Amino acid sequence: MLLVSEVRREKLSQDLKTALGKIRPEVTKYTKPLNYKIRKGGSSVNTLSIVHPLHQLKMANFVFLHEQTLINECSKSQNTLRAPHQILPAVTKSAMKKVGKVKKLGIPHIAPSEGVLDLNFAPSYFSLRKYNLLDSFYSSNELLRLESRFPFLLRLDVTKCFFNIYTHSVSWAIKGKEFSKIHAQKYSFEQQFDTLMQRANFNETNGIVVGPEISRVFAEVIFQRIDLNITSALNARFDEDTDYALRRYVDDFFIFAKTEASLTAIEETINEQLEAYKLYANSAKRQVLPRPFVTDITSAKQSVAALCGDMLKTAEKPLDSDPDDQRKTKAEFRFFLEELRLIVGRTSADFSTISSRIYSDVSKSVKALGVLCSGSVAIDQRADAFARLKSLVRILFYALSSDYRVSPIYRAHQILEEIQSARSHFTDLENAAFQDYLVFEICELLSSRYEKKSNGDIDLETSNLLLSSSSYKHQHGHFEPYDKKALR
Repeated sequence: MLLVSEVRREKLSQDLKTALGKIRPEVTKYTKPLNYKIRKGGSSVNTLSIVHPLHQLKMANFVFLHEQTLINECSKSQNTLRAPHQILPAVTKSAMKKVGKVKKLGIPHIAPSEGVLDLNFAPSYFSLRKYNLLDSFYSSNELLRLESRFPFLLRLDVTKCFFNIYTHSVSWAIKGKEFSKIHAQKYSFEQQFDTLMQRANFNETNGIVVGPEISRVFAEVIFQRIDLNITSALNARFDEDTDYALRRYVDDFFIFAKTEASLTAIEETINEQLEAYKLYANSAKRQVLPRPFVTDITSAKQSVAALCGDMLKTAEKPLDSDPDDQRKTKAEFRFFLEELRLIVGRTSADFSTISSRIYSDVSKSVKALGVLCSGSVAIDQRADAFARLKSLVRILFYALSSDYRVSPIYRAHQILEEIQSARSHFTDLENAAFQDYLVFEICELLSSRYEKKSNGDIDLETSNLLLSSSSYKHQHGHFEPYDKKALR
């Protein structure tokens, strides 16, 4: 009802408009975002921000009013790999087919029988070009063609990019520095964008909030201009697409060149153009690769993908009644876990860079077991299904212990929900035993990862794990996540 009222505010009575105005007053000054930390991978952490709800509304309204301008400002550079491209329909055609016949009332779609906005299928306001994820570029035909033409690749990224972006620089990017300083007090799109990002971040001009998609759009507007300035500066010395090629994914630069000397000259130009916008390359992450452009991460991902494929095949095998065959299946899952450890150790890849495929194929394996258990299953075969499911849980929690971040914990929760469905064919005794095993794995993970902070708080990752595990019981009663014995 509240959402419908927001969309059709002009149809409200004066009393309701007054009440809504008290709940959502007009923001004329700055607000302070809620900052929190999450693990990025390894021991590093990242600070994210939740913008005040009233400023979230202002951001949404700004994007709605300036949608075409934002698209235009993000379409100037041909070197970007991720930029707003067009307005995304609130509901996709495939999703609409699932819902059934609906009446279109502009954007979004409203089901006449319900009269409620259906925004479940809208992941973002804009569609993106060219790649939503950097991994998609690594596996693209575009990268292969660039590798065929250029024998060297230089990778650079910007040090703490969003934390160092100077909000006024969006005006420099659109209108030029001198013009912007002269007309700083006059109304313009870029001046409004600058003010919006400041006031959503405690009126800070140095840095923008990390988390909202609008921050990426803001950064993209600035980096589009930096791209053009780099290309303009290089054109006096090099022929683009012949001597070099430049690609950029948000703040990650990929420079392809025919000689290492060219890479050095191009890198100097990039550093100069970044500095003009008070941004600096991270020398610690600088990486030069000769052709073929294969890193430890690339090698690890390929090996893990093949290994996960074998795991899925093992999970999909018909259930066995013979104890010897069951032991062989169990050994195959154990081999997967050992081989996974060897791959990570051999390539020195961070576990967070390769874990996505593991969660994906563990999920597929659980679903495959659910299908195998859905028919007529003998008692001996059910024991095989029980053992396979335990092996998958062991793999899942090993991955979590090696990659303890918010996203993997959320993905693990989804898989545990899928396991609940797969267990529906087990007996009460089997389910009780499996619940005990789940509680054991959760306690083991908590005991190794629980960190009590000086102010008594616990980290977000542990909070999410506790929330996810709160629905599980063991034979002796409810599992109490905060119990000291459980945490030991």
